[in-house]
Order: sequence, then structure tokens, then C-alpha cells
Amino acid sequence: MVGDVPGAADLLGEFYDDGTCSVTVPDVNGTGTNIDTSRDEMTTPPQGFGDLIAGLNYRNGESGAGEPDQIDVRVVTHPDGSTAYVVDIPGTKVMNMPWDSDSPFLNDMGTNVHVLGVLFAVAACGGLADSPEERAESDAIATEIQEALAARPDVVRVKVGYQNNISNSASASVTATLKAGADFDPFLDEAVRLVWLSRLDPLSSISAAAIDAEDEQRGTTRHLTLDDSAELERRYGPRPPS
Repeated sequence: MVGDVPGAADLLGEFYDDGTCSVTVPDVNGTGTNIDTSRDEMTTPPQGFGDLIAGLNYRNGESGAGEPDQIDVRVVTHPDGSTAYVVDIPGTKVMNMPWDSDSPFLNDMGTNVHVLGVLFAVAACGGLADSPEERAESDAIATEIQEALAARPDVVRVKVGYQNNISNSASASVTATLKAGADFDPFLDEAVRLVWLSRLDPLSSISAAAIDAEDEQRGTTRHLTLDDSAELERRYGPRPPS
């Protein structure tokens, strides 16, 4: 019996034939390379989300103009040496069912189903999604931090959250409304300190925000990532062992 979306996607994906891939290398052009230099989106590294979308839009247009398999894979090397991959697959062009004849296109319904199953599998097995027990423990820790911050005399209300899933990996957030005219910095310092020294694990980012109770245009935020670990450890000490 299938009891969830990942299981259903995995089961349905079994009805789609994987097929055999075939990669065609472009002809050598006038510059002596086989790199498509006709569009900047194809040759320059993306500098932000807008560049990624521009590249995907270009490949989606080509996919609808007789070149169906416009797939792009980009390798991103982070400052710490770790590697990530950005894979662009244009929107679905063939809405085929498992019982239809084999589709020659990669961007068909079969790919959608396979990718859905893989994403959930990666989330579950690759540390991108907490188990129910882990979520319960994280929620309890976040509640402890929230109660400690709520006891401050400058706080009107505060919410502390923690997420560790495929769309928001190992991130803690603190949002608060402070009494009129309150100094934001002491509160933000304490919020970051409590999260940093908590047993929330893993922890890849901390976001803290505060606004004035009588002037919502007055507020400030802090966002810290693993790149700030050395400074956080210098200010607040080492994190508890995981």
C-alpha cells in the first residue's frame, strides 16, 4: 500500500521506461571550439538567481523551437571547496502517460515523475529533511529559546522557528516586535547567541529580525551563515557538540 506522495511518485515512475540517453557534441565553430557563444546565458557563469532564470528561459525557448532536450548542468564551487550542482530542465513539452508510445524527449511527464521521486528520496536520505522525532526535538529547543527571549522586558512578542527540509535547509529564524523606542541591537545579540549556543543541529543559517511595536517602518534584520562561524565562535564561544 502506498501511503505518501514520495511512494506514489516512485511507484508511478516505474511505469515509465528510462530509455537510453544520447548526447550530441556541437560542431566546431569559427572560434575553434564547440561552445555555443551566440548567447551570454550559455557562456557566462550565473551571478545570481536572475541569471539562472535567464538561462532557463533561453533553453525553454529553444526547446519549443525544435530542439527538445535543452538540458543544462552547472557546477558551483563554494568558498569552502564544497560543490553544488544546478540542473535546468525546460518545462514539460510532452504530457505522455505510461501506456503511450515511448517519448524521445527528456522533458516529458515521465521525467517529472522520476524527478519528484528522486527529490523526496534525496530529502529523506541525504539529510535534507528531518524525521518526525527530529522535528519534535527541534521544535522543543526553539520553544525554549522563544520563552527565554519572551521574558525580556523589551519584548512584546517573539517567534522562534527552525526548518530543515529540501527548500529551507538547517535554518533558524527569530522574529520579534519590541516595545516602542527599544534598542534593537541588544535583543538581536541575545537572539543570535541563544540560537548559536542551542542544541539545534544541523545549523547553517540564523536570521533574526525585529520591528518597533508603534512604528513598523522602524526595524532591522541580521542574517548569518556558516561563513560567519569564526566570528560567532569568537563572540559567543563554541557550539555544543552534536
